Amino acid sequence: MSLNEALAQDPEVSGLIGYKDASSNEKGYARRKTNPLDRYIKYTGNNLETIINFVKPLKAAKTKKGNKVQVNTPQGNVSLKETDYLVKLPNQRLLHFTGLEFQDLYDVNI
Repeated sequence: MSLNEALAQDPEVSGLIGYKDASSNEKGYARRKTNPLDRYIKYTGNNLETIINFVKPLKAAKTKKGNKVQVNTPQGNVSLKETDYLVKLPNQRLLHFTGLEFQDLYDVNI
């Protein structure tokens, strides 16, 4: 029975009329485009000015607690502690990694 037929029989029909699958065709695996070079910087605890210049035009400042740096990004604030890395993608987006995560994901070209 179609929806129109059901409403013709009982105009006050209510309730569940069907299910919609919430799956997406926008999932799977993606490989970065060939030879993208990502710029990176390691926060050493003593290179605040270098971090500030690296993230421009975004803002970065030392936090009041501990020896951390907070970077304000469009995706939200990022807090760097000593030995953390910031990676700048070719589209200027910043990614934050611990030292171990960075070593697992990147081969460094100097």
